[in-house]
Amino acid sequence: MLFEQYEKNKTVNPAQILNQFSEVEEHKQVANLLNTTLNMELSQEENKKAIIDVIKRVKEYRINYEIEHTLDMKEWQQLIEEKNKLQKISISL
Repeated sequence: MLFEQYEKNKTVNPAQILNQFSEVEEHKQVANLLNTTLNMELSQEENKKAIIDVIKRVKEYRINYEIEHTLDMKEWQQLIEEKNKLQKISISL
């Protein structure tokens, strides 16, 4: 959602992302992710690592959410594979 929104609009609207989640606990988790602030005293390398960590957390949350809400065994297996790949993924900025 976050990446799609940015690619389409070149901006991110946190409220629009939050509206995609109906449970209170989901709202809290997504809001915490979206409100993560970076300490500006971090080095460029530390900033990159922090951004990559947030990206991975967002992706992992989406996968976990879909795993919990799917009834399709094939989709569930694909999500498990995607989650395993996420652990090995290398993101560069």
